[in-house]
Amino acid sequence: MQITNEAKQFLQEMMSRKDVETVRFFFAGMGCGTPQMGVRLEEAQPKDHVSEVNGVKVAIDPTIKDQTENITLDFEEREGSRSIVLHGLDSCC
Repeated sequence: MQITNEAKQFLQEMMSRKDVETVRFFFAGMGCGTPQMGVRLEEAQPKDHVSEVNGVKVAIDPTIKDQTENITLDFEEREGSRSIVLHGLDSCC
């Protein structure tokens, strides 16, 4: 997993507002025969794999850990809307 500097800055701003220190990737059900992931600003769960990526604390549900290895979190701003985008996700559908 990689986190761009722009995404890092945005995530740190949002985590500060929500008083949270972690970006958590979690199992969000099955889709196309593979586990799907969700992303939230929330504290790690006991079984999560926790690490730091580009200065950002990241927690990953072990169910979807393999899917997060080749993704990049990036920042995007369009028409006044700011968000995080995930690049490198496998899509089978």
